[in-house]
Amino acid sequence: MEIQNRENQLFRYRKPNEFTLDELEHSYIYFPSSNELNDPFDASHLLLSLTKNNSEMESFYHQLYEMSPNELTRAYIKKYYENKPDLLRKLVVEGTVKFISTYGIACYSVSPVHIVLWAIYADNHEGICIQYDTVRDEPFFREVRRIDYVEKLEIINYEPFSNPQVTNDIFYKKLNLWEKEFEVRLVKPKTGKHEINPECVRSVVLGLRAKEDYIEKVIDIMRRKYKHATLYQTEIMTESVGLSFIPFDL
Repeated sequence: MEIQNRENQLFRYRKPNEFTLDELEHSYIYFPSSNELNDPFDASHLLLSLTKNNSEMESFYHQLYEMSPNELTRAYIKKYYENKPDLLRKLVVEGTVKFISTYGIACYSVSPVHIVLWAIYADNHEGICIQYDTVRDEPFFREVRRIDYVEKLEIINYEPFSNPQVTNDIFYKKLNLWEKEFEVRLVKPKTGKHEINPECVRSVVLGLRAKEDYIEKVIDIMRRKYKHATLYQTEIMTESVGLSFIPFDL
């Protein structure tokens, strides 16, 4: 079965609702903002502490001034922020909060048989798990990264001129109490719907407790949109403790 081939495969657990069906129907992945994630410390701007170094802020001011698109903007920046590091810090902090909130975050696992993930993210095994082959849509999945699980989340010193890329770190660090999720993450510059190549959907797994009416809706979409993919029904293994996937006859 293709689902056993884990190389370049990602799995996303989804709730049994119309929103999930719409994702399948129209071949997209929804990217929520960090504010919609279940971990309040996940990709939070609170993990960034803007530097108190006035020299750093002065360098950032000159960069902001030089990069301004026109004389009117430069005049505005000069009037309100030249030699005013505290006001400039306020501007940067407010801008950083807005900047981070615009990014969309989609979370995946490398495991389709994770009982806890089925329980939490697929509504107690009533939802589905979608398998994606990242090779079949390389441009879309190019920036996918594994989560770096850490014992303690450290506050990061944010230097907007010397090291602006440090803001990326907050998207890929989580406390190690989440490490059993084996999360792989994809971050996009904006939230919302991002279209994918339907060919990268290789299978859909029905949860152990999926309702009959929901199963019928999934079957209908699979028959119309994903003839190349396989639909599986989850069953409890009889010879050992675990879950097995049985191909569904479409």
